[in-house]
Order: sequence, then C-alpha cells, then structure tokens
Amino acid sequence: MIQSLPKQITFDEFIAWYPEHSEYRYELHNEEIIQMPKPIGKHSEVGGYISLRLGMEIERLQQPYFIPRECWVCDYLGLGGKRYIGSPKQPTFSVYQLNEDGEYEVRQFRGEQAIASKVFPELQLSLNQVLDRINS
Repeated sequence: MIQSLPKQITFDEFIAWYPEHSEYRYELHNEEIIQMPKPIGKHSEVGGYISLRLGMEIERLQQPYFIPRECWVCDYLGLGGKRYIGSPKQPTFSVYQLNEDGEYEVRQFRGEQAIASKVFPELQLSLNQVLDRINS
C-alpha cells in the first residue's frame, strides 16, 4: 500500500484556508497544517488576557482583525529551549516580525520591559503585567 505525503502549503495558502469560526485552532508547522489542542489553566489565562489587550488595541486603531506580519509568543514559565528564550532560562515574551525578505526577526522582552511592536506601537504592556494578571 502506498500512502501519499501530505501537501505542503505556503503561509498565504494557510491564511486563505483558515476557517473563520472553527472550534479548533490550527498552526502551520514546516508547511503542514496542525490542529492544536485547546489551551487550559494558566495557558488559557495568558492567551485570553493577551487576546483581550490586542483586541482592544486593534479596535482602537481600527485595524483589520488578522495581522500576519507579527507573531507573539509568551513563555510565561520559562520552559522553552535556550535556543528560543536564551540563557539563563526565564519567562520571556518574544515578538516575531516579518521583514522585507519574508523572514521573521525576533525581539525578546522580560520583566518590566515594554513589549515593542511595530503593529501596536502605542500598546503599553510588559511580561510582568501579564504575569500579575494571571497570578492575581
């Protein structure tokens, strides 16, 4: 029996495919669509709080809801590999921004450092604010 390989897709194809009102979340990994489990516990609280803050900023700036030029990753427990969050391992907020060459550049923020975003230049948010919110 021969099994066909899954079709690899581009980011633009992924965005065009992404279901608008799905009960599931999906991510693109190595040009393949992966269904992600629903977040629970603190993970859900972090995601919810960041989504709230970004949603309020999107509304205030009257921007389109989906902005693919930037990706935010909050490692609130500092569990990621040193390759991704540095050494010593500690809670880290990473902002990946798409450059003119179509590659992502990362900037990282810790503690009280203001999270800098080209898409949300006026947003006042730090990792500690996120952590304080979910730990209260």
